[in-house]
Amino acid sequence: MAEAEELRQLTLAAMAKLSLGSTQSDDIDENVLAALPPGTEFVSIAPHGVSSFNETWRIETTLDGVEKLYFMKSHKGDLGRRSLQGSFESEKLFCEYEPEHVPRPIAFGNYKSDPDTWFFLAAFHDMVEELPEVDKLVSIVADYHRKSFAKSPGGKWGFHMETGLPFKMIDEEEIVHGQADELDELKKDLFEKVMPRLLRPMETGGRSIKPCLIHTDLWPGNILPDVDTDRLMLYDSRAMWGHNECDLGTWRAARFRLGTPYVTEYQRKMSMSEPQEDWSDRHALYALRYKILNAVLFPGEERLRRVFMDEMRRLIQKYPNGLDDFQEESDMKVRKSATAIVPRQAALQESTGNVQ
Repeated sequence: MAEAEELRQLTLAAMAKLSLGSTQSDDIDENVLAALPPGTEFVSIAPHGVSSFNETWRIETTLDGVEKLYFMKSHKGDLGRRSLQGSFESEKLFCEYEPEHVPRPIAFGNYKSDPDTWFFLAAFHDMVEELPEVDKLVSIVADYHRKSFAKSPGGKWGFHMETGLPFKMIDEEEIVHGQADELDELKKDLFEKVMPRLLRPMETGGRSIKPCLIHTDLWPGNILPDVDTDRLMLYDSRAMWGHNECDLGTWRAARFRLGTPYVTEYQRKMSMSEPQEDWSDRHALYALRYKILNAVLFPGEERLRRVFMDEMRRLIQKYPNGLDDFQEESDMKVRKSATAIVPRQAALQESTGNVQ
């Protein structure tokens, strides 16, 4: 409860800070400098960009007379430690799969001058704020989904530590906007009816899914081309081992303009999990997390609570009996679905050198 209240206070502070940026600094902490290559000479550090929760910096240095730039996030307190360590671990893993499309993470640690202030250091990329091309973005997403397919440690789902995007999003929203009986009923039906109906069929009737690495925060602000190379860069990941389709949840939001063309191209490259007729509602279920996050980030905007509650209600009304609403048309359909899955999953495994 205390952590949720801390998140609420940070959210309120973030809204006030968005137009102010980071506090100017004239020097670099010794521990940050120590994380850079030996012989690095510090030139300057200045605020760079805007973040809801962290202070963000551009660090200019030289090494053997050559300019070297770095990007840094900093944040005080235990929440800052957990968030920035999660960012470091997440980006480090993503960089293993997409080294040309992820800013290289360098270090995580705390300031020598203030041990309660934590930092995450990465390579700096100057980027252009523009919508990514459909094929460029989808090709990268499909690539790391394929490469990481069935490679989670021990075959597990989730992640070994917090990465900054709260897992109990709906509980965080209730802290921000208060308890509501209507929402309690909707949550109960969503968990007990909608989720079993849309998720369990992927693991029944001969079907199965395995986790792959997912970014979980693929909105345009985290997907920008590098100014110098025009190479699309993905950053600010909140890594998780999960169902590949879950990574497209943000694309359902009209405000991000990553809609039908991107989803259709992804389906063309990766197909859809069976049963395919559930795709749209599975996508809606995965997108709920981001609708709820939107309500968390903007306290006092009651209409944002209405948006996700209306979507919950729509899904509940469509599947009032939960898993009982799922009926195979015939035993033939089960066999057909299973037959279709085996080649697709085998192809995915073969592409990763993991045929079993």
